[in-house]
Amino acid sequence: MKQKSNFIERIIDKDFSTGMKKIKISRNVVGKSGFNLHSHDFFEIEIVLSGNAVHVLNGQNYNIKKGMIYLLGPSDCHKYIFVEQDLVLLNITFDMTFIDEKIMFDIINNYPQSINIADNKNFDFIQSLFLKEYEENFTHKVISLKNLLEYFIILLLRLQSDSRVLFNFDNNEQIAVRKILIYIHSYFKENITLGEISKYTHLTETYLCDVFKATMSKTIFKYIKELKLDYSAKLLGEYSYLSVGEICYECGYNTSSNFYRDFKKRYGISPLEYRNSRNFPLENNSSEDIH
Repeated sequence: MKQKSNFIERIIDKDFSTGMKKIKISRNVVGKSGFNLHSHDFFEIEIVLSGNAVHVLNGQNYNIKKGMIYLLGPSDCHKYIFVEQDLVLLNITFDMTFIDEKIMFDIINNYPQSINIADNKNFDFIQSLFLKEYEENFTHKVISLKNLLEYFIILLLRLQSDSRVLFNFDNNEQIAVRKILIYIHSYFKENITLGEISKYTHLTETYLCDVFKATMSKTIFKYIKELKLDYSAKLLGEYSYLSVGEICYECGYNTSSNFYRDFKKRYGISPLEYRNSRNFPLENNSSEDIH
């Protein structure tokens, strides 16, 4: 289902949100008219099988061709323009609960924007396995797809030279925080409640608040607010034709006054001032605390 916002098509897959399915694989064609700017509430791997176009991802233009691959999450906005010939994509969409928790955490912290795998035979083989497993009614199909997807993502992450490790996750507290962060990064645009996080993590509200603050040195809601504001700064800097009001609501704020107040507390300047000075580096205003 496509939920229309003021400027970005928010693609919501009811099969994922209702738990009916955890993974979908399809081969899609983007014609010369391209594809409108959109985001989605699930994670997606897009592999270019053939064709040429410009992929506008988070305001940056990428010339894409066969062999390019993108790993996209809920905080990404993208579209296709200048399609010279039909762009054929292999789309692998999946819910955050489908793959191993450790790999999911690596995705939200380390995933690359784009990788060229045109000359990598391992990826070609895995792509063919994906389609065969998904299209045929083999036994243990879901287990096979899960293992293929996890291995595929591990290969992508290994191609990075700047992978970051935040925690070793050698104790229960850090494992609990990992669960919380996965949920937050998947749904930060929504009005997340402690009850929803508690249901996903199977932790009490009191415990998850205490362990998160002890590990991250900030409250859960401060972390969510900063995530929203960092996303808004990305949109303000890269999409000059979007109004501040549109960006405010896209990031999950209900009122523009709260958005303006929090943005200035975090960055020291207003959203409009940031947009006008976007060619200069912007540092967080650490002297201000956002509650």
